[in-house]
Amino acid sequence: MNAISSWEKQAAALQNAVAAHSAPEAALPEYLRAMDKARSETMAAQPDEYLRQEAGILFEQAKQAGRLLTAVSAPENPPRPARKENGALAIAGLAAAFLACAASLLRGEWLAAGLSLLAALSMLLPMLNGRPEQAQETVRAEVRADRLAAAGGAMARSIDGYLGDFAALNRQIAGNAGAGDPAALALCQELWESRGEGPDADNLIADKTIEYLLGRNGCEMRLYDGAHAREFSTLPSRSENRTIRPAIVERGTGTLVLRGLAAVREEDA
Repeated sequence: MNAISSWEKQAAALQNAVAAHSAPEAALPEYLRAMDKARSETMAAQPDEYLRQEAGILFEQAKQAGRLLTAVSAPENPPRPARKENGALAIAGLAAAFLACAASLLRGEWLAAGLSLLAALSMLLPMLNGRPEQAQETVRAEVRADRLAAAGGAMARSIDGYLGDFAALNRQIAGNAGAGDPAALALCQELWESRGEGPDADNLIADKTIEYLLGRNGCEMRLYDGAHAREFSTLPSRSENRTIRPAIVERGTGTLVLRGLAAVREEDA
């Protein structure tokens, strides 16, 4: 199953969930949940461990793009531009006041001229300064469920394209890889994931096998923590951060060989 097929299985449910919420910020958790489900299906369908990891990386980027929704906002009462009082009636009144002022000056009636001039200025100043309109409209940000689903589909198609590129690149460099047998190192991750929660003695065989394979391939494993978070793909967790599969790195150089998988609380992601 490719990324777009996995996403289309989630798109209808996403649209319904987003449409059911009135608050725009409620769309982000629904989007991330849909992306996680599509990622799990897409990763499980990849033919090798490298493509599974690369699919996980690409879906992580798609999830981060969705977080831009939280940056969208709109003012409740945006300012309205000033309105100029420049109607025909105001212009006519201004002209009449100036004419009255001029006639009074010709007759030598200084008091009447001054009053006419004051009247003209009282009509001119509002025209120059303008007056803000009183009525203001309320604007609310809105998330369009159909557009959100379409944007997710566009990202899923891009992921499919990148996975095709990665597959070709993986085949090209397969014979030039550094130290380490990919199958053996992938087995280390699977053995760690299958370990039980009981006493260490119950996991002795798995631990010894992991130690042997890592040593033979010049590698070591890392568990999830803040310092090495970039070496892991993540799944959401409601309780605690925990390593599902350890990251595998070259001993000495710390170069990432196999990306790990961890469950991470959303506030720590």
